Amino acid sequence: MPAPLRGGSDLEDERHTWILLRRLLAELPTGSWTTFGDLATVIGSNPAGVGHSAMLLLYARTKTEAVYNASAFLGMVTEHGGVGAAKRLLASPHISDGFTGLHERGHLDLTVEAHAIDPRFVPLFTGDERDRAHHRLTEAGYRP
Repeated sequence: MPAPLRGGSDLEDERHTWILLRRLLAELPTGSWTTFGDLATVIGSNPAGVGHSAMLLLYARTKTEAVYNASAFLGMVTEHGGVGAAKRLLASPHISDGFTGLHERGHLDLTVEAHAIDPRFVPLFTGDERDRAHHRLTEAGYRP
């Protein structure tokens, strides 16, 4: 594994680190290379920080790949953080409008539920949250 990045002592170093992380995340094929915990180690952060950045990337991907504007999700990420927003969606007894919209577009792979069962996110979600995500995806016919 690469060594942790140096810096982070001021705002510019922190911004540069997160830009590098976003580029790295955008280039990682699903299920390859590492976990978010490993990425957090590389940038000197924690899995929740990496998860937050990944949720922002997920929002961007829904706009470009599914042509779906998940503005409510972005608002939740802004207010509660990426992991907090995902946990709130998973805690709801109902599927979100975003899940429905992405399902209609054939992009269940871009849902919070799909990310919650992704091995890279294991440290971020409880077993109950992953079970709920798996159940919703299975009911919708999704197979990773």
